Amino acid sequence: MTSSTWKTASSLVLISRPAVWFILPAVFFAAAWFSLGAAYYPVQTVLIALALTFPMSLHGYGLNDIYDLASDRANPRKTIRIQSEKDARIVAIAAHLGGLIVLAAAATTLEPIPILISIGLVAVSYAYSMPPIRLRVRPPFDSLTNGIGYFLLPATLGWTLHRPISQLPIDVYAIAIAVSGIHSFASIMDYTPDHAAGDRTAATVYGKRGAALFCLASMIGCYLLLPFWYPIVGIGLSALILIYPNERLARFGTYLFYLTFVAIMIAYYYFLFSHRGNPFWAPGALFTR
Repeated sequence: MTSSTWKTASSLVLISRPAVWFILPAVFFAAAWFSLGAAYYPVQTVLIALALTFPMSLHGYGLNDIYDLASDRANPRKTIRIQSEKDARIVAIAAHLGGLIVLAAAATTLEPIPILISIGLVAVSYAYSMPPIRLRVRPPFDSLTNGIGYFLLPATLGWTLHRPISQLPIDVYAIAIAVSGIHSFASIMDYTPDHAAGDRTAATVYGKRGAALFCLASMIGCYLLLPFWYPIVGIGLSALILIYPNERLARFGTYLFYLTFVAIMIAYYYFLFSHRGNPFWAPGALFTR
């Protein structure tokens, strides 16, 4: 591998945000396991989970970085990895291929509903980043899109491999609502650089308290559908920012959201591989009963 090829490959990996590769397959696998009722996965399930790691992340973040390039250059907190038109073309081709890999993996199921959901997942990514829709700069649709793309669709994709979509647990909708709120909350910590760069986020459009209020409403909605400790944490953090809209405090809250989500997924998979019978969102039962 030449140095230029290695540089391109490593750049694509960094653009795909390796730290979040696990999120989509973790959500997908959890739903697939519960719908199947066993720890055994057909090969098609494994292929989809693999496609939801690097390929799907590159698809989403690659498109996002291409169309955010102008505002990213004006934003001191952003790392610019697309330095030329050639770089942009390479990232665009790789991003489109990533989406095609997801569709191809879903097609191996030969099931129409999972295939349609995978099309929806890829389409949401295009709608989020690409003009003319570009929901990325249209709060609160940016936050709602994240709830749909990061939780609702991957969970539904896993579920419908073995059960009808009409039986999808209400827990999935509840967590998707919470994820939308977290996205809005996360925009608060970068209010100052985003505002200076003219970037449109929930915090810059509606103010720090407006973004926190959206998160508060989302967490209350989540708790009404799924009463466990996670939305309670979200309600408390949102209320705190409403009183004291501090960016450093919001950064701490965002990291807390992320780390507790990781803890939930670890706990959930512990239950799965311990072969215990639990409701779909087992950590809720784990910490409330």
